[in-house]
Amino acid sequence: MVLRLIRSLADAPSSQDWDEVWEQVSHQWSGYSIAFAAIPHLIQLGIRQDLTTDPGFLLGLGRTIDSLASLGPPPPDLRSDFEAALRAVSPAVKEATKATGYSRENYLCVLHAAAALSGRRGLGTELLFCVFASGPGLDCPRCKAYLSGEFEESGLAFQSINSHMQPLSKKAWVRLRKLGRGSSKDSHPAEDFMWLAWLCRAAKQKRLLSEISFLYGTLVCPLCGTEIIVMSEIMRRHVEVGVAAD
Repeated sequence: MVLRLIRSLADAPSSQDWDEVWEQVSHQWSGYSIAFAAIPHLIQLGIRQDLTTDPGFLLGLGRTIDSLASLGPPPPDLRSDFEAALRAVSPAVKEATKATGYSRENYLCVLHAAAALSGRRGLGTELLFCVFASGPGLDCPRCKAYLSGEFEESGLAFQSINSHMQPLSKKAWVRLRKLGRGSSKDSHPAEDFMWLAWLCRAAKQKRLLSEISFLYGTLVCPLCGTEIIVMSEIMRRHVEVGVAAD
């Protein structure tokens, strides 16, 4: 099925075929070993068809690389081609992060691919879900209450809810993280927040930068008073789920 789709992309590419092939190699962000063999061909076709700045292509690439993290390294016979393909597409994705013409939604697709290619596995996936899904959610590390978040005009608020989506607490507002003096545009800080903030500022993604600043801000659990760095807790859960899947 995947090989047939790849041949279709080479002969008469269509957006529907591209959507389908990404679905086949990373359905619902699940990793499939066929992707190790498919990625070099897909990247080669993407470069040839000038798709390396296309949001749909970058979303598929980012989610596929992220999904493969749970499978471990590529098989020895595929590793060289797989890693060479990632190196080949990385410069174009890096350039895409600097572009100022993307919509907020499309720039998230760019960040997804950039994060995956830079080794920040899971970051793009969680960021995408936090901003565009039903809203960020996390479990308080102390009292284990589930806290459901929602972006509102005045910021990001969390509320404890039960399994029937009924509120168990008042809203607790996140205190956003501010950019420090170390956020120089001349360097890429290793820490995820500074890296994302640098990219958003360079691409003039003001609204997305604000949302990311809240995601990396501090939440006080409305039930037990524990201070939580929102994105740190979300990423910790991501890693734990990945380990459990292994």
